[in-house]
Amino acid sequence: MKYLTLKENGKQFSKIALGTTYFGTTIEEKSAMRMLDEFADSGGTTIDTALVYGQEEDGLPGRSEMIIGRWLKSNNMYKEMAIVTKGLHPSLTTHQSRISLEQMKRDLDRSFIDLGADNLDLWFFHRDDRSKPVKEFLSLIDQISSYFPVTSFGVSNWDSSRLNEICEYETQQNRVHIDASEIQWSLAESSPALHEDESIVCMDDDQLQWYSEHQRPLFAYSSQAKGFFSKFAEGIALNAKVTKRFVSENNIKRAERVKRLSETYQCPASSIVLSYITSAPFPSVAIIGPSCTHQLEDSLKDPDITLTQTERTYLESGEGEEHVFV
Repeated sequence: MKYLTLKENGKQFSKIALGTTYFGTTIEEKSAMRMLDEFADSGGTTIDTALVYGQEEDGLPGRSEMIIGRWLKSNNMYKEMAIVTKGLHPSLTTHQSRISLEQMKRDLDRSFIDLGADNLDLWFFHRDDRSKPVKEFLSLIDQISSYFPVTSFGVSNWDSSRLNEICEYETQQNRVHIDASEIQWSLAESSPALHEDESIVCMDDDQLQWYSEHQRPLFAYSSQAKGFFSKFAEGIALNAKVTKRFVSENNIKRAERVKRLSETYQCPASSIVLSYITSAPFPSVAIIGPSCTHQLEDSLKDPDITLTQTERTYLESGEGEEHVFV
């Protein structure tokens, strides 16, 4: 398993993270516990969750965090695991922004209780609110530090223009507030419109250039395009959601190249797709979202594969084929 560290954060974050969006909802607790056990046994340390995962209404506990908290306590795994969670998601009932110190304290208090943790390794602002200046978000980090022990902070679903504003503010303040970012990224191209959610950010050329230039660690969700590449390689029919979000002429060509490269490496297609993320020219973590232990095993079969930039370019465009297959 490959790992990275965040600035001034001593935790080892495995570069494959276990996503827990459906823990306690479509994934029952016993199955979730088994996946957590297997993930840890395989060397995984990064667990990605959010207060809103499995939360029925504002203010209530999130089922995902509660399950993770019970697992951490039963195994006494707090020191071994890197716990990543998110808060200040827009209201589930009114969909209004909740960016304020009062709401941040409320969400963090809820997460600390449900996770049973003495410290959070990484906490993300779950969505942006472009009506507010970035300094309003970053000042919350300064204010919250006296209330809760959070080692590192990040932003989820912020685009590169807003990330630039963060950098400008951090330069003025002579300190780093935001240690990581999280957006949707996989080898399969997609867009917020295809996800039917304009509040998310998907990787595109502008975002990719920004991360390459700034070297800010990136956590990539939907890193396997909801199984698009694995199902293509195995000839399994795609469901409507995967088809809408990821099926295109260009992505099909990429899937064909993934299949060919996985045959060369003699590994599952998932290993190639995940390595495309973890071998990026900037610090990166691929968040996986298995729905069963079989899918988890498939994703963790070859976690140490490192693709060359020539191989990554080949997967993207087909260029350099003569150098990949010699």
